Amino acid sequence: MNQRSHRKLTTGVFPSYAPSGDRLVYCVVSSMTDEQDLWIREKDGSDKRLTNRGQTRVWPSWSPDGKWILFNSFNQNWNVYLREVKSGVTKPLTRGNLSMEKTIWSPNGKRIAYWNLRTDQIVIANLQGKTTSKIAGAGQGMPKLGDFAPNGSKIVYSKLFDGGLFVHDCSTNKSIEICRMDGYVSTPSYSPDGKWIAFQFNKTSTRRNRGRWDVFVVPSSGGKPVCLTSGLDGHSIAPCWRPRSEKPATSK
Repeated sequence: MNQRSHRKLTTGVFPSYAPSGDRLVYCVVSSMTDEQDLWIREKDGSDKRLTNRGQTRVWPSWSPDGKWILFNSFNQNWNVYLREVKSGVTKPLTRGNLSMEKTIWSPNGKRIAYWNLRTDQIVIANLQGKTTSKIAGAGQGMPKLGDFAPNGSKIVYSKLFDGGLFVHDCSTNKSIEICRMDGYVSTPSYSPDGKWIAFQFNKTSTRRNRGRWDVFVVPSSGGKPVCLTSGLDGHSIAPCWRPRSEKPATSK
């Protein structure tokens, strides 16, 4: 996979395409309060606010059938919420400071996965919030959940401070490392055909000095990572793939 032309879609972070590929949900950060609200870029190019100010909402994600948006929200505690797109009705899936990181859907829309802050584990659960399995040892190094593979058999995740990129086999409940970088690795994402994984990487970032973030891709079976954003100004983060696309969208 090589570098291609880039096109700005909108201003925001944490983008997620609808399954149809013609709508995009994303977050906008308030310059006054640093709170984040959810917005949708409609297929006609207009933008619509989904949530009101008052708490922070991050990592929105469309359900496979396009009827729901999953997101994480902070209101005294971090938890996972589910919002019906048509009605706007929102309900919590977790309670008690469980997840401040990305929550992901299985391809059939029947399972989700998230990082449990209290137990420091990646948890796989059903849509009632009931745990079905856990990824042991994934919490070490601060995990960053990616996606289920398109067939639902695997999950990709990274360890931010460890530099490792991992694929977890749901049938065997075992993880293998497919890539290791000398720096921070975050927000991995499967391509629609399952052959590639996009992720963001920062070689020089520390708690005191924030270096440049770039987006890389690597074969999902393992191999040499390729940088897609070396020619762009500023940071490129949170890659997501447009359905049936060969190139991920990123936040800048």
